Amino acid sequence: MLLRFWRSFTAWRRGRPFWAGLFVIAGAIVILFPPFVGVKLGDMIISIKTIGGVSALLVGTLLIICGLSLWVAPKFRLASGIVTVLLAMVALVTTNLGGFLVGTVLSLLGGALAVAWTDSPKEPRRKRGKGRSELSMENPAPPVAAVALIALLAVQPPSSDPSEPPTSTPAPTSSSVVPPTSSTPPATTTAPTPAPTPGPTTGPTTGPPTSSSAPTVPPSSTAPPSATPPPVPAPVAGGRAWTLTASRLDLGGLNFAGVVDSVLNGEIVKVLKFTTSDMKIRDLVQTGEVSPGVKLVTRAAPGSTSTVSVPSGSPNRIELFTVQLKGNLDILGIKIPVDYTAAHPPPLNVPIASFTEVTVRNADLVGGTLKIPGAQVSLQTA
Repeated sequence: MLLRFWRSFTAWRRGRPFWAGLFVIAGAIVILFPPFVGVKLGDMIISIKTIGGVSALLVGTLLIICGLSLWVAPKFRLASGIVTVLLAMVALVTTNLGGFLVGTVLSLLGGALAVAWTDSPKEPRRKRGKGRSELSMENPAPPVAAVALIALLAVQPPSSDPSEPPTSTPAPTSSSVVPPTSSTPPATTTAPTPAPTPGPTTGPTTGPPTSSSAPTVPPSSTAPPSATPPPVPAPVAGGRAWTLTASRLDLGGLNFAGVVDSVLNGEIVKVLKFTTSDMKIRDLVQTGEVSPGVKLVTRAAPGSTSTVSVPSGSPNRIELFTVQLKGNLDILGIKIPVDYTAAHPPPLNVPIASFTEVTVRNADLVGGTLKIPGAQVSLQTA
């Protein structure tokens, strides 16, 4: 019985930042302790009655809530860890040095563990001898590879050395001088040559022009290669815009990939690209225009939660191309109005996000399987 309970507790503890929550609660108790507990020394009772008691009650209660949230809702560990660190620093100056520094130190340690905790499974440890042998067989040591590469480069002759004289004869150009060669055969005396008829001349007579014997190099017809600009990424193929409204939208494994181009209604527009591992949509209403003046409306059952997910173990992710995301960002019950567009993208990239009373104008949704409980499809005309 006891062994079964211990195994169940161990499995529960490994699925959440247990030690982080324990340190945070311990720090909260230390911060709450001094203002409300008196120390009796004989007939004398020592108690601290200052305004720090009110601050200690407020800060300690909030720290206990953060510690319990780390155990009950580990998916909010990042927000709880950040709030814990901020409260620990506030307690240092408002609640008797944060429980005489002990409470602040414990709370800071718990907040740091909460932020650093991850639910990814650990790789099994290898034995030292086996691990070294596998490393030596699969991956040779980098210094040996570096020495071999340097030796190979040293043996190879250089491709061009300016100090060596050129071994090839340069091609003659039009400015090079070549001694003329006579191609006329020697004259014969078999017949006399008649004298030319005298006539008026305007200048000294010259012989027929001789062509230059220097060869000319034809001009090169090959143009120097021009630098090719990098290809522009093609816009994401989209279609018609469709609108999603919901009372609550939860995005898990979220990643903001930036602003990209997408084709929407035949035009290229800037959209926000999100990737996520799962989506939970409460009170889904999806509207899309199928033709001018005609809208297709898909409505889930009231109070139901629709999901978009990928198969378990699949490396694929859901890609969401959004024109506008408007609603209330829910952080531990605190609702912050947001309106994200390509001109005003999200300032932070957080792994999880929850929105209430949300309206999303989308260009495309790639990947994942949408499940709508009690779906009702209807056509509406303008």
